[in-house]
Amino acid sequence: MTRERMSAPARLNRKICRSCYEKAKRDEAASFRALPQVIDPVSLVKVTSDLGRCQVCDTFRATWHDPESHTAICDSCRSSILREGS
Repeated sequence: MTRERMSAPARLNRKICRSCYEKAKRDEAASFRALPQVIDPVSLVKVTSDLGRCQVCDTFRATWHDPESHTAICDSCRSSILREGS
């Protein structure tokens, strides 16, 4: 541990199960919205290479790429963009 952590007062560490953690991540991703008409859902291309995290929610791994706007987004954000568009 670092010196700062060792000198800090003791704190209670909390642990949650994996399903609760995944739900919290989904809720966090759902709280973000892409600006309307900025990302065109038709031009999104599914990628298999690692593009890092989603540029909208910064929560999940980016799996879709928009070559026009050079934006990489996750499945959750893509779903919300598709829902908003229809």
